[in-house]
Amino acid sequence: MAGPRILITRAIDDAAEVEAAIQARGGISQSLPLHHIVPVREKIPAFPFDALLATSAQAFHERPPLPSNLFRMPLFCVGKKTAGAAQSAGFTGIQIAENSAETLLALIEANGLSGKSLLYLAGMPRRSVIEDWAIRTQTSLSVVQRYRIEPLAHDAAAFSKVVSADIAAILHFSPESARRFADEARRHDALRHLSKPLHVCFSIAVAEALRTAFLPQSLCIDPVVAASPSVETMLDAAFSALAFQSGD
Repeated sequence: MAGPRILITRAIDDAAEVEAAIQARGGISQSLPLHHIVPVREKIPAFPFDALLATSAQAFHERPPLPSNLFRMPLFCVGKKTAGAAQSAGFTGIQIAENSAETLLALIEANGLSGKSLLYLAGMPRRSVIEDWAIRTQTSLSVVQRYRIEPLAHDAAAFSKVVSADIAAILHFSPESARRFADEARRHDALRHLSKPLHVCFSIAVAEALRTAFLPQSLCIDPVVAASPSVETMLDAAFSALAFQSGD
């Protein structure tokens, strides 16, 4: 018997690892990218920094190459995927925080870098957590934008075809993509297809954005939230909830 069909609402560049993880669990993956990644060519400041930080592997992917003098500097990043991309780019002194900007900042503080000079390789849109922390701690933070996330539009036929299929679960990875998904569903009059599938969110922040995005409608969205923000725990939550629904 075929496994559950699971919809991935992630950029094409990031969807491959999720597709492989779903298929490894016996599921069927289907993709509906709601945005794509656009390189940004901001210049790296020349003055010295005490350390670098990054929250996404996209900071290192196929962008103008980073100056080689940065490779010798300490780099603090979120997650193993970001660390792997940084290592491939040429960085060696990498420290990894697990899965959030908040844990990244805790790691930076533990290394005595509050109040120092830091370079943040960032994207847009992003939360202001790191910039707010820098103001509170009087840390000199230079932000260089390396990529921008832009929305992808789908016509009504394509969107409805995807969401009206026998989708068992829909994966939501960011507040922005959750809001985008709700907007697209409303724009294409596809809300009627969305009460049956299980909605699974990467974090509490994503779940809150999804609930808020659907508030004007009578549609009740009660998402499942991953125990921690990672693809594997997200799929743990999805497959466990689907097994419970089916009585397995």
